[in-house]
Amino acid sequence: MAKRTKANDVLEGELVLPVVATDEDEQTVLAAGKTVIGFLQSVSAFFTTARALEHRALATQARFKAMPVPADMAADELLQREIRTANEDKREVEGHWKITAVISGFHRKMTARRAKATEALEDAARIGNALHNGYVTAERRRAEEENRRREEESRRAAEERQRQELERMELEAVKREEATEGLSGREQIFVEQIVGHGDGLRAARQAGFPDPAKSSTRLLKLAKIQAAIKGAQEAAAIRRQAVAVKARPVVADPVPYVAPQITRAPGAQDRSYHYGDLTDEGALIAAILSGNHGIPTDLLKIDTSKLNDYAKDLGDRINRWPGVKYRKETKVV
Repeated sequence: MAKRTKANDVLEGELVLPVVATDEDEQTVLAAGKTVIGFLQSVSAFFTTARALEHRALATQARFKAMPVPADMAADELLQREIRTANEDKREVEGHWKITAVISGFHRKMTARRAKATEALEDAARIGNALHNGYVTAERRRAEEENRRREEESRRAAEERQRQELERMELEAVKREEATEGLSGREQIFVEQIVGHGDGLRAARQAGFPDPAKSSTRLLKLAKIQAAIKGAQEAAAIRRQAVAVKARPVVADPVPYVAPQITRAPGAQDRSYHYGDLTDEGALIAAILSGNHGIPTDLLKIDTSKLNDYAKDLGDRINRWPGVKYRKETKVV
């Protein structure tokens, strides 16, 4: 828009209007503005006339309210002339108040011109919000995925620690079992049976020693047998402990929570708006009329102008419609 200076402005009353309008909208507003200024300069006289017209209209209304039904044709003709006079007075009032149409047009032009900028900025904000929301969604997704990754790593680390602990215990059990090396086959069986049930006589008999009672007493005094029994018992205890370790739940270490990198610009805040976009009007109306979906009926709105058109076409047959009553008025114009 061309730059304007005070030298290019004209003072009319208390309003400043540009001398040169640069486009059609400005020309229309300028013309309407001059009319409005003229109206404001004579507003006192305007309302003096308006009050006189209003008093006359109220007097006419009171006079009509007091009128009886005409008793004869002459009285009815007089009534019709009164009706025409009332209609003429109404047109005079409308003519006097025609400034309202100018002001209304002025307002429409001004708001339409304002909308060119506001709608562009609303579109810019819409685009910006879409970009912002896209970032927020992506950042939250990134943070969620990072938290899941860290939790998975912590779980795997806990599982690895358990695996290593079980491996260490098995190695330790094997080490304890090494104490049985160097035993004969029957001695090995004797040690295994002793560890299994603790009965030396029975263990010697199961291992096939002659004179199980003497053999059991002899074997249990041997240092290598004692060491083998102790090692086997310790190995069995370690393996029982390993079974308990393997059965217990794997507990991962807690990991630091990764928060999404979302901030607020100074003065900015998020506000949610909710919309129900209409994609199929006919389907929605049918669903409301069916009553099967619990949709509030206040979504439906009767077009009274269209209803009057149907009344004109159908006459009193429209009374068959629930909630509708036919009415006809005849006026003198």
